[in-house]
Amino acid sequence: MFLKTVNFFKVDFHSDRIYGFDIIRTIAILSVLIGHGAFIIPGKPGSLYMNACEFLDGVFVFFILSGFLIGQLLIYTIENKPINKETLLNFLKKRLLRTVPAYYATLIVLILLSLITINGFGNLKLLLYFVFMQNFATSHPFFFAEAWTLSIEVWFYILIPTTLFLLKGYFKLSDKKSILYTIFIFVTLSFVTRWLRSLNYSELDHVIIDQVFRKQVITRIDSVTFGIIGAYIFKYYNSIWDRYKYIYLCVGVALFLYTKFPLFEETVFYRMVLFYTLQSTSFLLILPFFGTIKKGSGVVYNIITLLSYVSFSIYLINLNIVQVFILNNIVFKNLGETTGMITKYLLYLTISIFGGIIMYKKIELPFMNMRNKIK
Repeated sequence: MFLKTVNFFKVDFHSDRIYGFDIIRTIAILSVLIGHGAFIIPGKPGSLYMNACEFLDGVFVFFILSGFLIGQLLIYTIENKPINKETLLNFLKKRLLRTVPAYYATLIVLILLSLITINGFGNLKLLLYFVFMQNFATSHPFFFAEAWTLSIEVWFYILIPTTLFLLKGYFKLSDKKSILYTIFIFVTLSFVTRWLRSLNYSELDHVIIDQVFRKQVITRIDSVTFGIIGAYIFKYYNSIWDRYKYIYLCVGVALFLYTKFPLFEETVFYRMVLFYTLQSTSFLLILPFFGTIKKGSGVVYNIITLLSYVSFSIYLINLNIVQVFILNNIVFKNLGETTGMITKYLLYLTISIFGGIIMYKKIELPFMNMRNKIK
């Protein structure tokens, strides 16, 4: 029985994984879990505990790493594959099979649970979630709050390759120019959009920052695009990428710390516009160092690699499914306030992680394996 349970939750690792990137993913998903865990064990705004919970925005990290890895695949594709409709569609199919099935499964479960438990729930706007338009250029709805990141990722998968293929195939630009122009278009698009919007505000408002600037496709697609800058340098200027990795790491950490603890008073332009560029740059700069950590071993290696593999599924289920629909419907007050919160928090972590493993094995992995059938 014990062996069957172990095998049920066992995840097979691939030998070609870069351990350093698994470390980054694990740090990112743990930061998400800790941040969302503050809903269970709350703290006073500005307290050391809340600052720790909010210290690292794991979504930034996922965006940069995703852009870097997809950027490498894009560069390989335009250099080695025919630039035509079939190649583009195959590329898009492979990318979407990685994320969309698990997202749809979570979305459908949440809709069904909401219809059953919430009176009057449901309207036609829910259909926008299925085409990733719920936050393209407007505030993300309250329902399925985590979905804002998926919209950014999916539109990145669609718009970046399409633009790159047009520049290379239709306008006959070189590989390097096609990549650089694509980067320029989308980095500039988001930066200018944020800047124009910021002109409407004379003071900082964290709700506005979150809804109007942080969680929309049009304002944040550059955060993923910054990863392609890394892929470009890694491919065409590898010696520079590798030679100064320790300097990049120090600068990246220093820049990140500056975004968390700025030396000057935050202005509207800085917080609503420049902040996202600086944080994206800071995470980009740490990639060369972590990319050199190829292998690992031992218990810590196994835990980190496991969490990295299932991080996407954990991200999808940890807040709404685990916290809202499971744990919030269990009474913990009988255990006492402190013991109840701790018990709920431990269950939150346990269910999120093991639920993530199940979702990865039963939904993510089968659809990812389908990609092998695509040329």
